[in-house]
Amino acid sequence: DYTATTTPAFTTVALPANITLLGDGRYATRLLRAAGDNTTHLITHTANGSFAIRGMTIEGTGTSGAAEGLNCVAASANISRVVLEDVYFTNTSSWAIRFQAAAASFVDQCRMDHVHCDSAKSGGSLLLQGPGTNIIHCFACQFNGPGFSTYGADSMTRGAVHLNGGVNINFTNCSFQPQDNGTCLSIDNTNGDVYGIHVNGCHFRPGVVVHRTPR
Repeated sequence: DYTATTTPAFTTVALPANITLLGDGRYATRLLRAAGDNTTHLITHTANGSFAIRGMTIEGTGTSGAAEGLNCVAASANISRVVLEDVYFTNTSSWAIRFQAAAASFVDQCRMDHVHCDSAKSGGSLLLQGPGTNIIHCFACQFNGPGFSTYGADSMTRGAVHLNGGVNINFTNCSFQPQDNGTCLSIDNTNGDVYGIHVNGCHFRPGVVVHRTPR
């Protein structure tokens, strides 16, 4: 229960379809993971349909683990028209945001607008994975990672944003600034081909801008 003078501690939120999780702004509404749990995802959505999250900070425990900030996975569902707007993910134990869809499902027509992800402890800012992940639009987002671990036969470092399957992925006026000065964007093909990537007016701070797994 949120009021202007409290910061609610929570374990997990399972969002049903056609629901908006609405705050008063990322500097006013803060959802804080209860201490001690770095394995349960903070927010999940796995059912058919759409959802939105607007105007809040979502904060993990700041310890390494499996808990992602938003886990949106379609194993046997069709998830479409997801909106994340003015949301700050920080101190997640693993990825700040994961969109993943198997071949027989899809996660598509998703929009991220002024989303800021940083201080992931054993993941990164954004993971797009699987052949059913497509039509993802990111506007004025900040991906600070840092990336974690390696991928591929050459053990390349994952970026703050990691694409492992996905079609028609669009970044406009975004900033890639991994906090470890590591890889900004990494591209893998083991969970589905990655193509139709559009990058417009974005800022990349080196280390390494892009890694791609050879086919």
